[in-house]
Amino acid sequence: MDITKQDFKAFLREFEEKDERKRTVNITESLHSFFKSVAANYDLPISTVIHNVLIQWKQEHQGDIKEDLLKRISKNEF
Repeated sequence: MDITKQDFKAFLREFEEKDERKRTVNITESLHSFFKSVAANYDLPISTVIHNVLIQWKQEHQGDIKEDLLKRISKNEF
């Protein structure tokens, strides 16, 4: 899923349902209200919108995060 290569509405609607346990994420009221208004505007469940935004963020930053984790691990090794 890459928002730069597809229509914004298609990005929002895309949702990969996996047989995984769902977890709750605590977010601020203002952020929740924003996602709620976006979901209502596109007639989507709020969970789909938030899921897609988080998946996109993960894909964009996963490499950087792994590098940071490896640096932290290597500093702690003797």
